Amino acid sequence: MWIFITLVIFSLFISFLITPWIIVLAEKLGIMQLPPTEILSDLKIEATDSNLRYKILALRNNLIKPPTAKWGGVAYTLAFFVVIFCIFIFDGTSLLEIDFSRYALWFLTILFLLIGGAYQDKYGGKAYTQLLYILLAAFLFALSPIDLNGVNILGHYLHLNAIHVKGMHNFISVVLPGDLIVILWTLFIFYAIKMQGGTDGLAEGNTVIALLFIAMVSLKFHHLQAAIFSFIWIGVLLGFLFYNFYPAYIFSGSSGKLVLGFVVASLAIISGAKLGTALIVFSIPLIDMVHVILQRIKKYKLYTRGLRGFLDVFAISDKMHLHHKLLKLGFKESSIAIFEYSITTIIGFITLYLNKQVKMFFLIVVWGLIYGVIKYINYLADKKHEKEVAA
Repeated sequence: MWIFITLVIFSLFISFLITPWIIVLAEKLGIMQLPPTEILSDLKIEATDSNLRYKILALRNNLIKPPTAKWGGVAYTLAFFVVIFCIFIFDGTSLLEIDFSRYALWFLTILFLLIGGAYQDKYGGKAYTQLLYILLAAFLFALSPIDLNGVNILGHYLHLNAIHVKGMHNFISVVLPGDLIVILWTLFIFYAIKMQGGTDGLAEGNTVIALLFIAMVSLKFHHLQAAIFSFIWIGVLLGFLFYNFYPAYIFSGSSGKLVLGFVVASLAIISGAKLGTALIVFSIPLIDMVHVILQRIKKYKLYTRGLRGFLDVFAISDKMHLHHKLLKLGFKESSIAIFEYSITTIIGFITLYLNKQVKMFFLIVVWGLIYGVIKYINYLADKKHEKEVAA
């Protein structure tokens, strides 16, 4: 166990050192998340003004958030690759036994998402572009030797490798219908994490907790390499949270949202298809995502627009998420993060002690309870809004 503790501490240290430099670089390059355009217009702030002027005016006028660097994903993903490089140089395969050739496409996919997300943070881009990035990433991951050959459902193993094709000396491996499920799974987890990016440290902290339980389950079933990667990501995200927890000095940005969603989805596969564990531990963001999608379809009548309406579900920016409703009820951002961290941790620990037969029923119960809580919080927030409007 000391190896994993050392990995977390070393990864945390690297991320803690790198992040301030990325903050400075993002500020110099103007890669900042600014207050809403209408607020800047009211304050007569020009796009050419310096970042320092932005910050001074933001603080002086009590804006909700001052301009903040957006390249957080660059910081912790770069830290991840630094740690991987150190392992490759100083350890090889002697102690941690990482088969780097097996994970080459996985590393390249993470790098691809990092570059694409960093470009979007700098030059902007539509939500549809992010969908294209994650689809390409899921496709690349599906081609890798890391396959979804089957899943356990209520203690029964369901085979998903009816068709299996290998090529390029096993560098590429296609399994059907398993790889199709991998692509859909990656999209599902990506959007659940992406939609949590509304408050400081929320998505990053929940990801740390989810990865902790994925790592623990990986160790339980002797998937050593999945545990190693999970602990490295835990470390780099903890180092980043020093600067990202409320009040944040840096946000993950598109570079982080793309990478985090893919990492969690892929590690659930690498750890031996622990999809059930991921579904339970990520109950809050997943159910919140489903609830928001249903609300958007109803409010904007997206069901009348066919495929374009389906895509618009993920492109709309509004205040329907759970964290928005809690903010409306007077919760602080730090309180919201701790609230969700606590629930996720409790659910995760319970999951560790469940057998395969019980886990499915627990998943249904947890999802039902969380959906009920979300509906009730939405009801309270909407009632408060109605009273404020009436007053």
